[in-house]
Formats: sequence, structure tokens, C-alpha cells
Amino acid sequence: MKKSVLVLAAVVGLACSNVQGQGFLSSIKGKLTGEEQQQPPQAPPQQQAQGTPAPAEGGRTVQGESGNNVRIVQGTPPTQAQKTPTKKEIQEGAARLKTQMAPERIPGNLFDRYEGVWNGDFWVYSPTGQLEESKSVKIEYKKTGKNTLSMETFYADRLGKQWIVAETATYTNNGDSVDVSILRPSNDTATQTGRYNDGQLFLVANIKDGVEHYRERIDGQRLLVDGFAVYGGSDSHVFIGRFVRQR
Repeated sequence: MKKSVLVLAAVVGLACSNVQGQGFLSSIKGKLTGEEQQQPPQAPPQQQAQGTPAPAEGGRTVQGESGNNVRIVQGTPPTQAQKTPTKKEIQEGAARLKTQMAPERIPGNLFDRYEGVWNGDFWVYSPTGQLEESKSVKIEYKKTGKNTLSMETFYADRLGKQWIVAETATYTNNGDSVDVSILRPSNDTATQTGRYNDGQLFLVANIKDGVEHYRERIDGQRLLVDGFAVYGGSDSHVFIGRFVRQR
């Protein structure tokens, strides 16, 4: 499996149980039953109440390709079919993104910000917003040296009422980048490379058959994780993690 997270990474026989992953909670795929799923984040009540605005008055009606009448309203863009990018397009896009980024030097106290225990949830969605899996997660970070940090990620076994180790990792601050080495209970290993920019850490999994990016940032006592991945040219996923500092 190819799911990974940034230097602060923690992250089911469900629809995406065949997803490959290279990091964050990738070792726990398929361990949840449907009854154990966490509910995805809900929009604020005021947003839910607003609903979808009514179409503007005016406009004209034309015949669509299927023969049905289609209402055209000024200012409304036409609906276009989603095109799945090819593997080459994905690689070229990742290369452009890399050249456009202006990474900053890694703060010397970066690991101090994450040391401690964090609890929360991690969700996986399809590109169209369909929930594919969810998991309750606990992350423990501990500084092991001036420029090194250890991480241990646990997932909740609700039936057994206990935390299960998902993976461990070691992070090294090299000044201009962060190297991440991941070890799972199965003895599988993975690596990631992180860059720092605008107060956020961006981490890329070192994989050959796709791309996998994460962004992590701290907002007060919250650790926010957002990411995406495309494997094999068409297997696409969106990742969201929300964690609160416990101590």
C-alpha cells in the first residue's frame, strides 16, 4: 500500500481495500468492518441550511446532445466530463510542482512542535467525495536527538477495546529537507522526503508507480493533514486527518 504522511505522519474491507500504500496507516487497510466506520466531517449548520441557490432568471433553452432540453443561464459554466490523467501527465505535473515550490530551511525547533500525544481521525475519499474508509488514530512523537524524532502510530481496535501499533518511523531534520524512514509490524519499510514552506510541511512518498503528497500544519492545538495520491495512473484518493493534542 502506498499511503504515507508528512514528517508528522500518523495516520475495512471497504471499497478501497485494494489501495496500495507507502506510509501513514497503510498497514491497517481492511481491518475495519462497515459498522466500525467513523462518520466524515460535516459542514457547519449554517452552510447546510443555505442549500443550493436557485437558478438565475432569464437564459435560454437549447437541445443537448442526448436530445434533452438544457437550460443555459448566463454566467453558468457548462458541465464537463472528468478526464483521468495518464501516468505520464501525473509525472509531468509532479515535476512542475517541484520546480514551482520554494522550500524554506527547516526550522531547528520543528520537532518540538509535534512532540507529545495526538488523538483524532483519518478519512480516505474518492476524488468525487465518496467516503472509502475511516479510522480512529493515536500518534505519539518523541524527540530522540537534536535533529531526530520518533513516531509511533496506533489505530483503534473497537471490538478489542485497545490500540494496535500500525507503524513506527524516524524523522531526520537535514536543514533543507526531512528524511522519513518507516517500519511496519510486517517488517515492510518505506521512505519519504519532506520540504518546508509557509509554515507547513510537504512530504512526498518515494514510490515508482504514482505520486503521493501530504501537507501537514499545526493550528493551535490541532494537527491538520491533507493529501492526495494517484497510483498506476488512475487509482486516485484524497486524504484528510484531524488530530487534537492530548499532552
